[in-house]
Amino acid sequence: MEKLKQTFSKNLSNLRKKKGLTQLELASELNYSDKAVSKWERADSIPDAFILKQISTFFNVSIDFLLEEHDEEEINEIERNEVIDGSQLNKNRLIITFLSIFGIWLISLLVFIVLQKTDIINLWYSFIIPIPLSFVLAFIFSCIWAKKALKLITLSFFVWSFLLVLFLVFDYWLVFLIGIPVQIIIFLSFGIRKTK
Repeated sequence: MEKLKQTFSKNLSNLRKKKGLTQLELASELNYSDKAVSKWERADSIPDAFILKQISTFFNVSIDFLLEEHDEEEINEIERNEVIDGSQLNKNRLIITFLSIFGIWLISLLVFIVLQKTDIINLWYSFIIPIPLSFVLAFIFSCIWAKKALKLITLSFFVWSFLLVLFLVFDYWLVFLIGIPVQIIIFLSFGIRKTK
């Protein structure tokens, strides 16, 4: 049992350090106390099966991996796989975002084609309305997946593209003046930090 505790302790410590986490941060991720994580890493105790499963899921390894001895190369292999998985995840998110945006433009094109047979005068509106809609979609996806800077950029582009649509539809350039205070509000709101 002592050897198992030592092995788990070493593996947990290595995985935690590879992820760049403190014991407190890992404990927070597991909804556990940092004292418990400290005990596990000192090999004073070993967590129960439920927590072992949670830890294995968090580090994307098997429970067997946590309980067996490994050399440095095996631990580095896990890190390389995580980097590959992370970059693939980012690619997938980017593809989903662009597919959704191109979906909006496809619908716009279909509307244009269908309405071509009618007597509607301003069919070109079907190509300017998707501009702010695209940025709304980009903003939604950036809220889900991206960092703060991208949220700020996509929201700003939405505001200015929406004002552009208003200008093109109503031919009234003063609508752009609305963008100045709105942009200031956006910058200030993104400067607010979360507090505990």
